[in-house]
Amino acid sequence: MRWPWQRRTESRASFSESVVAALYAGAAGTGTRNALATAALESCAALYAGAFARARLEPATPAVTPAVLALIARDLIRRGESLHLVDVEAGALMLRPVGSWDIRGGHDPASWWARCDLFGPSGNVTQFVPHEAVVHCRYAVDPSRPWLGVGPLQWAESTGALAGRLETGLADEAGASPAQIVPVPAEAAPTGADADGDPSTDPLAKLRADIGGARGKAVLLETTAAGYGQGPAGAPRRDWEQRRIGAEWPDVLETTRRTVFMDVASACNLPAVLLESRAEGTSQREALRRWVHLGVEPMGALIAAELAAKLDRPGLMLDFSPLMASDLAGRGRFLKQLVDSGMSLDGALALSHLVPAE
Repeated sequence: MRWPWQRRTESRASFSESVVAALYAGAAGTGTRNALATAALESCAALYAGAFARARLEPATPAVTPAVLALIARDLIRRGESLHLVDVEAGALMLRPVGSWDIRGGHDPASWWARCDLFGPSGNVTQFVPHEAVVHCRYAVDPSRPWLGVGPLQWAESTGALAGRLETGLADEAGASPAQIVPVPAEAAPTGADADGDPSTDPLAKLRADIGGARGKAVLLETTAAGYGQGPAGAPRRDWEQRRIGAEWPDVLETTRRTVFMDVASACNLPAVLLESRAEGTSQREALRRWVHLGVEPMGALIAAELAAKLDRPGLMLDFSPLMASDLAGRGRFLKQLVDSGMSLDGALALSHLVPAE
């Protein structure tokens, strides 16, 4: 039994459960009202995935390919954790990506085990393995549920929900069919016995049919202008003016969307300047340097530690110096300042990261 003060067991939903949940969400109209379906989160995930695909693994391990590193980074940003099954095929070590999984066990991580679902085009396989047999990378850990990874927008849940609602609202409005409204006199909208639009009783039936079949899908509406004392000078002139129905959201909505876009980037520990197309090169280079040192490298250290432990590769590390090629001029000036101040050339080269440190 579960005592009242004990926490309920949490696990990741299986593939079938996720499909059913998606169907229910779609029927309720909330299927895409989350940050996972927004360009803001995908932009952050793509940048992290690209950075890790460029990383150099030292010492090199064939099982850890650029595709594996890119998938781990993308999963950490989008879902907070990533799981790969350590397997051997034809005598070679390899990492198999796991689609869905559950982690079970006691409070001691040594007692944990994993249910791994591996998916293929025409079937899937479920394996039960010890936790030591999987590479389980986590973006962050909540001490109350250490077996689950917590992603950036799971911590900033309100910001993610706002981004999803904004995107969904704008998408719904942009997807509305453009049309033209053409108000017509009351005689053109017969009722009762004449409601069938008989040309013998409705002089405007042919006009209605012609306009209704146009590509613009014009709609004929009964006018109310004549009933409010505007007279013949007002009603005819106003009635036959076309008015477009389409995506005309207010500027404040677009401003809010842009602000939330930047907030999502900040929550993912990514300087928003990197996503700003109008930012100058100097500020983007500084933002890149800051992101690599404070975002990419710390995440790389966590991933490298997990890979080293599960693949039995002591000292394994990820080198992200290829990302800093755009900063060569700045590091060259820094090298010169160090040498001019009296530091040895070898020490200055190592400190400026122009050559790998011994």
